[in-house]
Formats: sequence, C-alpha cells, structure tokens
Amino acid sequence: MTSISEAMLEQTPRSARLLLWGMALFILLAILWANWAELDEISRGDGEIIPSRQLQVVQNLEGGIVSEILVKEGDLVERGQVLLRIDDTRFSSSFNENRVRQYELLAKQIRLQAESDGTEFEVPGDFPEAYRHQLERERTLYRARAQELRTTLAITERQLEQRRQELREARSKIDQIQSSYNLLLKELNIMQPLVGEGVISEVEYIRLQRQVNDMKGDLAGIRLSIPRIEAAISEHESRLSEGELQFRTRARGNSTKSVASWPACRNQCRACRTGSPAPRCGLRSRERSRS
Repeated sequence: MTSISEAMLEQTPRSARLLLWGMALFILLAILWANWAELDEISRGDGEIIPSRQLQVVQNLEGGIVSEILVKEGDLVERGQVLLRIDDTRFSSSFNENRVRQYELLAKQIRLQAESDGTEFEVPGDFPEAYRHQLERERTLYRARAQELRTTLAITERQLEQRRQELREARSKIDQIQSSYNLLLKELNIMQPLVGEGVISEVEYIRLQRQVNDMKGDLAGIRLSIPRIEAAISEHESRLSEGELQFRTRARGNSTKSVASWPACRNQCRACRTGSPAPRCGLRSRERSRS
C-alpha cells in the first residue's frame, strides 16, 4: 500500500469503514445461507381449474335455438335453477294440435266407458272448459248410438214376436186340420161300405177321398214348418240377447284401442323442457353449441 492510500484510509470516517465491513459480512452470510437453505418457488398467473369429476354437462333433451341465457359465466347457480331457455316456436303448433287430440281421445274414452258399462254419459268436473265441445260431440254420439241400439233391439223383439205368433198359428192350425182330417177320415170309412151297396155314388166317394188326401198333405206341410219357425225363434232370441252384449263388447274393444293409441304428448313434454335447469349447485362455465 502506498503512502497516499494509507493517508486516504486514515482520512476515511469510522462509520464508513463499519458499513463496508457490515456489507461484506452480510454478503458472506447470504452466500452461506443460499448454499444450505431450501427455497420454495412461487409463480403467479391467471388460469382456470376444471375438476373433471365435478364437471356437469347441461344440455336440453330436445335441442333447438337458444332464446335466452339466464346466467353469466362464473355465476353461482343452485340445483334446479333454469340456466337457459329454448325457443319453442316450432313446438307450439304441434303442441296445441296434440293437446286437442288428447282431450278428444279423453272425451271418446268417457263415451266408450259409458257404453261398455251401460251407464249414463257423465261429464267430469275437472274437464277443461276450452275443450267442452269435444264432450258435447261425444255426448251427442252416445245418445245416437244408444238410440240405434234401442231401435235394433226393438226390431229384433218385433221379429221374435212375429215368429212366436207364427208358431202359435201353426200349432193352432195343426189342431184344427187334425180335427177336420179325423172327421173326414171317419166319414170316408162310413161311406166305403155304402159305395159297394150302391147307396152313394163312387164319384162322391172319390171326391171325399181327395179332400182327405189334401188335408193330410196340408197337415204334413204345417208340421214340417214347425222346426223352421222354432229355429227362427231361437235365432232371434240369440240375436236379442247378444245384441246388447255385442254392443258393450265392441265399445270395450274400441275403448282398449283408444287407450292404446293415446299419444305420448311428446310435444307437451318438449314444451316443458324448453328450460334447462342446473343439475347441482356450482359455478356456471362457458356454453357450447352443438348442431
């Protein structure tokens, strides 16, 4: 060290020398600490955490055009809260037609049930007033069909009574002809010996014999008609007893077909699903459209 440097050091204040030695000691301690100490690295940045097991996909079963989104990205939603609405314009017409068809079938079912049970047509109190004309139409049809059934049964009853009257007349005629035939036969037997004695002419005897034969043929013809008349009576009795039964059975069958053809009201379900609710509580993420 030169004399000039020694002179400058001697002139340096004591506080400056202490600060210099302190800085050198701090640097030495920092080097030693960095050599043995473990440091945690911390980095900051913007990101999005999406837990795959907790992610819920919300989609509408029917699909369509989104008319309204009710929440924003990042909003906290509750379970069942409607997130978005689907435009139901294309479902409105089909929905209304299907609803009319639904109540039309319901009114028809009420009529068919009354016809199959043989009861009066009763209007349910909870039937919508807007569709009462369907009930009135079915009530009119119920009355017309009931009148048709009564007319058909009345005609069958008259036909049955006519056949029964024919049977009574045939049996009465058999008795009458049988009695006349017996008298003619007795008369013929009496005249037979008189013809041989010449008391009665043979022509008169032949005429009487012809009458006996004609009456015998009439009697046989009437007796043969008895089974035919009795068969007709049985047929009309069966038709009378089965007429109402067939009417009830036919109504019951139509009722079953009506229930089987009851529409599933798919458009009604679609209209109810125009809103997409949240399946659970959570944060709303971004929406994705799918064609």
